[in-house]
Amino acid sequence: MYSQGNFGGDLLWENQSGNNLLWDFYGGPNFLAVFSVQTGAKAFQIGTDGFVGFYSGFGNASDASLKSTLEDASTDDCLQMLQKVSARIYERTDLPGTGPRIGFIAQEVRDACPAAFGNLIGKAQHGNGTEEREILIFDYARLSAVLWQSWRSLLARVEALEARLAQ
Repeated sequence: MYSQGNFGGDLLWENQSGNNLLWDFYGGPNFLAVFSVQTGAKAFQIGTDGFVGFYSGFGNASDASLKSTLEDASTDDCLQMLQKVSARIYERTDLPGTGPRIGFIAQEVRDACPAAFGNLIGKAQHGNGTEEREILIFDYARLSAVLWQSWRSLLARVEALEARLAQ
């Protein structure tokens, strides 16, 4: 289906229990927005600039029932990764004229990751359909676990210094 200009329409989805889920799609000149018909809340918006905005949240499956062999992430591994990987300023070669950005280089993150952190890096196809190639992708959200463990270590060090100063 192809539509030019602004459009709007409803898409009816039915889940396994037979409940209807109604979504309203609205497109402007630079975006597509998806709203819940039941609540009127915007669920997400996709811009022509490549940004996807989530309005209520974005989550990964993280329930304890889905996990086994739990152990704390190695604080040393987290701190070593933090020391090895720099945030970079760069321009995207596939998005000319969009200006500088800040972020990470997937290959640098992969090279600094211990094996246990392998889910930070994935693969995707990139291109315009006729010239597809495989590229590495980086899960920025999962980086928060590395930073969390690093911050816990730094917090413990600060608290120990404060206790020593209080004596």
